[in-house]
Amino acid sequence: MVHFGDYPILKLVYSAAANATHYMDLDKANLFITKAEVSRSTIMKKFRP
Repeated sequence: MVHFGDYPILKLVYSAAANATHYMDLDKANLFITKAEVSRSTIMKKFRP
C-alpha cells in the first residue's frame, strides 16, 4: 500500500541513485541506504489575507 507521503521519499532515493551513478560512476546494484532520519519541523498554517 502506497501512502501520500511516500512519493517525496521515493523521489529522493531515485534522485540520489541517479546522481551516484552519473557523477560518481557507481553501480546502482551496489547502492543501499544505511540510515534514514525524519525529524519534526515547524508547521506553517496557510492563511488568506
